[in-house]
Amino acid sequence: MAIVTIRFNKNAESTLAYVFKGRESTDPVDSANCSPTKDGSTTDFASVRDLHNIRNGNEAIHVVQSWGPDESKTISPRTVNEMGMELANRYFPGHQFVVVTHTDTGKFHNHIIVNPIGIEQGKRIPDKKIHLKKLREISDEICVARGLSVINPDQRLRRERMPEAVRQIERRKGSSYVMDMRQKADLARAYSTTYDQYATILQGLGVAVRVEKQNISYLYNGHTRATRGDKLGKSYDKTALEASFRANDDRFAAKAELWARLRPGDSTSVLAAINDRGKKDYAAFTPVSRGSEWAQVPTSATLKSSPFPIDAIYRASRASIPAYLNQNRVELATNDRGQTILKKRPYVVIEEQRWTNTRNKTQGSLIDIVASHRNLTLLQSVAHITGQSHLTEFETHFGKVERKSQSFYLPRPDGEDWKRSVETAAQFIKSFGGNPKVASKLIGSGRARVTDHGRIRFETDGEQKSYLELAQDDFGDWKKSSKKNVTKPLHSAKGTGSSLLLFSTPQSYLKTTGPQAFVNRNRRHNVLVLFEANTEAIDDHLKQHPHIKKIEFSPFTPQKPSHAELDFFGILKARYGSSGFEVGMAAPDRSLSRGGHDMDL
Repeated sequence: MAIVTIRFNKNAESTLAYVFKGRESTDPVDSANCSPTKDGSTTDFASVRDLHNIRNGNEAIHVVQSWGPDESKTISPRTVNEMGMELANRYFPGHQFVVVTHTDTGKFHNHIIVNPIGIEQGKRIPDKKIHLKKLREISDEICVARGLSVINPDQRLRRERMPEAVRQIERRKGSSYVMDMRQKADLARAYSTTYDQYATILQGLGVAVRVEKQNISYLYNGHTRATRGDKLGKSYDKTALEASFRANDDRFAAKAELWARLRPGDSTSVLAAINDRGKKDYAAFTPVSRGSEWAQVPTSATLKSSPFPIDAIYRASRASIPAYLNQNRVELATNDRGQTILKKRPYVVIEEQRWTNTRNKTQGSLIDIVASHRNLTLLQSVAHITGQSHLTEFETHFGKVERKSQSFYLPRPDGEDWKRSVETAAQFIKSFGGNPKVASKLIGSGRARVTDHGRIRFETDGEQKSYLELAQDDFGDWKKSSKKNVTKPLHSAKGTGSSLLLFSTPQSYLKTTGPQAFVNRNRRHNVLVLFEANTEAIDDHLKQHPHIKKIEFSPFTPQKPSHAELDFFGILKARYGSSGFEVGMAAPDRSLSRGGHDMDL
């Protein structure tokens, strides 16, 4: 099924640059009424705007049409591009558009960039949400015509009505240990026929289980507080689990001819247990007293009678993580506590058989590392580590259990080089109207760098103690992706005068100044650049510089401050005006100067 989203972008050039930058050399590109190249389409879009003397409004409509990883394996990149062209031709006749297909993520998707200005009449396509519904309907028709699936209408309607706060939770759920616990329980639930098998599989994946007469509880490795099954979700409570055990027995019995191959050596015990299912009490379990340890030694009877080879999970979980990372050129380092960490993910602590993400409190074994690194399911990861390729037959015959969450992504061994970093920084600066020539100075200053995932990270003095990271979304817009300790300033510079020129974001500072942005030289104005609007950094700065008498706030667009900037300015006036400071808005032509000489570009 294809997911369709839409965005209206102010700058066509930066939008086109973004989508062409992200394509592989073999990814197909097509267009209508304009060139299929980045520079050519940019020029052609501008020509139509000039023809009709249009200077204002959005310059591009950005439609993303994407397919899931499983369906992407069934269609070729060329077919994906053709479906994007059909969608654009049917909905945007008489307009210029470019369809750029991306395949790098394993989820094939089209970026459809449309000039909203009609070629003949110069009529603009209005910026309205109604386009999204119609585009999705056409996209579904295109998919059905090619034998592809479509989204269930009721499911789509429920999602469209979902509050934005809930959607945000849905988007962020991959970083939660609860989500990790659920996906591991999903694997155990798919291949278990008793509580003892279920608990033993989960224990091998780092989740302890205690079954009691009325309840079932889960304890994630490294945590001290358990989660009840009814809190984890209905699928993980006793009633649903016992129904799954019974259904699994029936599925396994229907494939009796497989067990000699899937469980060599134990097939007799497995078949006996399956054939005896009519007498089985699916509510039965081995009790674990509350005063004892949660972790239990897997019994021989459980291992032999289980259709799923539980011992393979235990062997995989005991494999060496550092050995795998070294073999695959993932750099390790040692932090100030003497712990081994991922060099480019210092919050991930590596032990011989265990990793810990100190940010979101998730943990795991090499099983999770390999699954993430090679984009595998947990079962495929176990098969890879142990060399037991036949394990994947469980997915073939009994269904695949997909991973739905990711604790972290392994860093690539090839970080962004200088040239690519400057190019990315220039694209970022250009996106908000700044001078891209500042990019090399920005990267060279040590206050910003481009990460191995193409994100812009602003850091205080090049450190990781305080930072703000921005990433591009599917539409090429730069959004905040993570931050740490942003109550500290990004940059400050002492001036010869008594006024403080205040910038609430790195973007507003970069747009105002030029190549001398982060150079500490004597200036007429004192300068303070924040990661984001907050007063704590200002308080500290004023304490350290008692000679400052005046605060001049410089908005991103001085002629037209945003509502958020006006609100922050009101806080500044109330907080510091009452303390004797003169608080005002910087004039639109205010320059950052040294000794009276203009230093703006």
